[in-house]
Amino acid sequence: MGNRCVITTKDVTKKNQNEKLGVYLHWCGPREDVEEILSECKKRNIRSPEHDYSYFWARFCQIAAEYCGKNDTTGIGIDLVSRLDVNNYDNGVYYVDDDFNIVRQTDGTELLLGHKKDKLNGRPTGHSGWVLL
Repeated sequence: MGNRCVITTKDVTKKNQNEKLGVYLHWCGPREDVEEILSECKKRNIRSPEHDYSYFWARFCQIAAEYCGKNDTTGIGIDLVSRLDVNNYDNGVYYVDDDFNIVRQTDGTELLLGHKKDKLNGRPTGHSGWVLL
């Protein structure tokens, strides 16, 4: 239960998701919230993922924590996309370009092929990288 999403870069595919990072947001997953965070990234002139991949994700997490950290139930996690809750039954996955725009939103199932499923609820196993603020 929650209002969750995963944010990653536009170039993530099923084949390279073990190499690419993403951010999981809990209680801050609606498109409007993610667009607001990306807008703030642009205002602060942070480097794009294409120009400085690790710096982008560090600053994105800082700004997301500032924006979403209004209550104690907000969770933010960073990990390889393959280990995040991409099939979260809420807002799915947002793919972001180098101009801080959402270029695609999916339910995350395109990234699930080949993953082990939890026998109880059919969801992918191995979620990690979750940090509560």
